[in-house]
Amino acid sequence: MKLEVTNVSIQVRHHKIVDDLSMTLDQGELIGLIGPNGAGKSTLLRSIIGAGHRSTGGFAIDGVPLSELSALQRARRLAYLPQERHVEWQLPARAVVMLGRFPYRHGFGPPAPECEAAVDRALAAVEATSFAQRSVTSLSGGERARILLARALAVEAPLLMADEPIAELDPYHQIHVMEILRDKANEGSGVLAVLHDLTLAARFMDRLILIDRGQVVAEGRPDQVLSDANLQNVYKISTLQEFTSSGPLVLPWQRTDREGQ
Repeated sequence: MKLEVTNVSIQVRHHKIVDDLSMTLDQGELIGLIGPNGAGKSTLLRSIIGAGHRSTGGFAIDGVPLSELSALQRARRLAYLPQERHVEWQLPARAVVMLGRFPYRHGFGPPAPECEAAVDRALAAVEATSFAQRSVTSLSGGERARILLARALAVEAPLLMADEPIAELDPYHQIHVMEILRDKANEGSGVLAVLHDLTLAARFMDRLILIDRGQVVAEGRPDQVLSDANLQNVYKISTLQEFTSSGPLVLPWQRTDREGQ
């Protein structure tokens, strides 16, 4: 299953957030969407799932415009992890994960065995089984983030959009979440993730798409996109880069737009 974004522009209050942007995502691919704050990354993801502002251009899956799919059809094809982690529901964490199975539920009866199994798999993947019966409002920020990721995984959709999936997580769980996304892609899903950690983006992603002011500045292998010139041009930073046996290391080092430099 292939996602195609073609010449998409999105305007919010007379300000163009995404400007004539095109990209593709194939099943089996893990793509990192990177760029500075305000570049249009989250706006793009919300528009792909149909929850964003009015846009021009096209979104299609396997050549079928998303506008021609019902909400249910779209929900079964596209799973989404939002950037916002705030939850007010007084529900057990497992029940929140079960919400990911909504596109497959019929009526208000008990969940089917296949839905229970999908939730079990998602909870195990994020190592959250031990606190699945606790109220989600009692969880720490990191635990809640893992439960919301589990909700997206429980959909078991062929395409997954993840907006800053490692935000609020400690280093162990940041690496773990990246491994989960890598495994999802290896199993055949297409995964598009917004990231700010350049080392994890370089280490785990098949491709990176660097955007600034709503436009694609560079796209390709991580080592191509994370060049000194691109990072200075877009982020206004210099980096220290090292290639190790475990993968590349990209350490933001200093701002390059300071006076006197």
